[in-house]
Amino acid sequence: MIYNIANKEGIHTQVETFDDSHVVRLHRRSPFDGELYYMDIKLSIPTLIAYYGGNAHVQNIFPDLSADEREFIATGIPPSQWPKEAPEDKEEDGGFNDHEDCV
Repeated sequence: MIYNIANKEGIHTQVETFDDSHVVRLHRRSPFDGELYYMDIKLSIPTLIAYYGGNAHVQNIFPDLSADEREFIATGIPPSQWPKEAPEDKEEDGGFNDHEDCV
């Protein structure tokens, strides 16, 4: 079965269910490149609807999911689009250092 769920901002998520396993396939459009991505996640449709209805923070509604799964639910950004490493310290390349350059 396929569900289309909109959050309070009107952003749509397509959800496919397969069987009694409670694994759903979420389809979301990434705000980074506009492409459609999907992720298979074990969760319940009523819980997902409650989250998209704006009733709680993603960490509180889905505490057992990974950070990547929660980020995908919240933003539509798949793990492949997040940087693998933390950005380098800006001080070395002439960027901001501590609070000296802040106005």
